Amino acid sequence: MSTEKPGIWWTYDHAPTRWAIVGSFAVVWFLAIVFLFSDIVKVLALRPWWQDFIVALATVAVPILALLELSHSAEANAAGRTISAKRTSVLPPNLMTSATNTLSRLRRTRDAHSLQQNETRRQRRHLGACVSVTEGNRGWPSTPLTVEVSDANIVTLFTPRAGSNPQAS
Repeated sequence: MSTEKPGIWWTYDHAPTRWAIVGSFAVVWFLAIVFLFSDIVKVLALRPWWQDFIVALATVAVPILALLELSHSAEANAAGRTISAKRTSVLPPNLMTSATNTLSRLRRTRDAHSLQQNETRRQRRHLGACVSVTEGNRGWPSTPLTVEVSDANIVTLFTPRAGSNPQAS
């Protein structure tokens, strides 16, 4: 994994971009206070001092909390990058190859199993149907019925008693 910084400055998780965003909000906040000072004084003069104190406390606390959160998110992002770098470099190449081979073998087994399930499902649609059976180049004299298809795709056939056969098979 590459540890070099991205070439673009506007990526959100890039630290200078975050600081530029916070700085622009701080400048706008300062300009709003300067330009609206006379209106702010008029509003503050109409209310008791303790309400003004609550408003001032919230006005100062919000940017401070935002800066603390910003620094914490930068630490969390750095820790996440470190963990992801360690996670990708945990397995040596020979074990990575072994793990890849095992995963591909498991996928092939799963695919073969799903093909077998599809074939079993297709054959179960024909339960009770008459089928013709051939062994080599000769066929059975009577037509058996499909009575069961197991999960292992084994078909059970039933042949009713024939004139020359004393028992059902």
